[in-house]
Amino acid sequence: IWGQDPVYSQYYAAPLQTNPAFAGNTKLPRIGIHYRNQWPGLPNAYATYMVSYDQFVPALNSGFGITAMGDVAGDGIYKTVALGGLYSYRVEFADDFYAKLGIEGTYLQRSLDWNRLVFYDQLNPVTGPNDPAGNPNPSGEVQPEDLVRGNVDFSAGILVYNPNFYAGFSMNHLTTPDEGFLGINDNLYLGLPMRLSFMGGYQFNMDNNSFGESFLSPNILYTRQGGFAQLNAG
Repeated sequence: IWGQDPVYSQYYAAPLQTNPAFAGNTKLPRIGIHYRNQWPGLPNAYATYMVSYDQFVPALNSGFGITAMGDVAGDGIYKTVALGGLYSYRVEFADDFYAKLGIEGTYLQRSLDWNRLVFYDQLNPVTGPNDPAGNPNPSGEVQPEDLVRGNVDFSAGILVYNPNFYAGFSMNHLTTPDEGFLGINDNLYLGLPMRLSFMGGYQFNMDNNSFGESFLSPNILYTRQGGFAQLNAG
């Protein structure tokens, strides 16, 4: 019941998904295309898609970005679409050492395919959710009036970095929007929990060789949301 935001395993290749302060953090415009199929042993459990674009504008000392994400759960029974715009501002407070503040505004839309749900009172000990003829057994569950929920959501983050090091902190879902489809019990409302993330990395430059400049870049991400936490390193 209590789900969390999708977080990519290769999070360092999808920086806009972890912290809006990463917007415009490259010298040239950047395009990202991401796909994740979680738990493929369970047919069509979770599939996540994302595209992003961001760039830095020197005249404004600012970064701009846009993202579009789709998340499909349970073979399309539960779907999420998120469209976001990002802005970051850069401050140089030491020689080649910067701090960036970032914000993101997102439109979140969740949809539920009620007709594909199976409820307890539909289950027959012999034939399962269908009658002997293969027709779905009736259910006493009442369908919600609205099976599509849309919310405006906001996130913020901070990043400090130099050419070899970065560290940051971000807070997603500052407004904890209500995603519930059932409006009959106020006790059910908890809102989408905030996602708190800490990230960091370092680039160890190595000797140049015939292949060009080489480096080793360890990265770490700690994310916590709704009482659940994960630690990723790569």
